[in-house]
Amino acid sequence: MFKASDVAKIDSNLMLAEAGFVALDLELTSLDTKLCDIVSIGVQPFDLTGFKPAQGCHWLVRADVGSSAVVHQTTDNMLADAPHLSQVLPQALLACEQKIVVVHNRFIEQPVLARFAKQLLEWRFAPIYFDTMAFAMRKAGPHRDEFKYNAFTLENCRADAGLPNVPAHNALVDAQATAELCIAQCAQIPKKLTIAQAQKHFV
Repeated sequence: MFKASDVAKIDSNLMLAEAGFVALDLELTSLDTKLCDIVSIGVQPFDLTGFKPAQGCHWLVRADVGSSAVVHQTTDNMLADAPHLSQVLPQALLACEQKIVVVHNRFIEQPVLARFAKQLLEWRFAPIYFDTMAFAMRKAGPHRDEFKYNAFTLENCRADAGLPNVPAHNALVDAQATAELCIAQCAQIPKKLTIAQAQKHFV
């Protein structure tokens, strides 16, 4: 059985410049975080100097994708021989050991990962999250609620940070795009911050 002691949360008092990060993205069968299944998982380790794409990992997961294939372009036939989530989830969570977990919209990834970690592994997965969407919304200031939701897509947030467009809805590509965005966003805040201090910009 996978135990909580197998993965350690990063010390929030560590200086941000010394921290390790992992960007994580999920492709799902729907945006209902209580009912959706995971179609694929992408993780990309990085630090604030950059990342090596070869260190990224991408897992397809057996699921009934239904109409969600229109979004992520992953069909039931493509997943016919894919492993069950219980076989790949421990690897994905272990990639987060002593890392800041970076996502674009934690209100999707966070509850889905927590749900399946508890359901399949009997473990509470609660890392320190940095949310690149939240950073962009904070930057928009008090008028952010006037923007439509799609103003804060990964694509639009990257454009705002001066980063090029990349193809969307591949879990690993999106994780790498999120990593690159996080690096650009961290360059906009004071360098001598602890993780706890920096996290306030990403929630």
